[in-house]
Amino acid sequence: SAANRNPFDGCTVSVPEGERLQIGSDSFRSDERLGIGVIQDSVFVLVAGGLGERLGYGGIKVALPAETLTCCSFLETYIKTLLAIQEHGDADKPVPLVIMASADTYEMTVKLLE
Repeated sequence: SAANRNPFDGCTVSVPEGERLQIGSDSFRSDERLGIGVIQDSVFVLVAGGLGERLGYGGIKVALPAETLTCCSFLETYIKTLLAIQEHGDADKPVPLVIMASADTYEMTVKLLE
């Protein structure tokens, strides 16, 4: 910092206590029901500002296939997941998605969405 002072001086690191849920357990299902009840009150943000150059890909990273069976892009898979959330909740209440793009990726992201 400008004051040459560490703002974390005096702080100690600790591992928070928590619960490890087993998929399918009663506790897991209970928490899942709670989450499903409020998930449509959330806003989902996708940071889509990167090109795939480091990956040897000439386009935007969100256009890369998310899996090999259908070759659906990461963006398509993400949106399908949000639509499934909406379908299983209140179908009349859209699940908001904000896509953060950069100057390098904006046009390609819009084209992918079309």
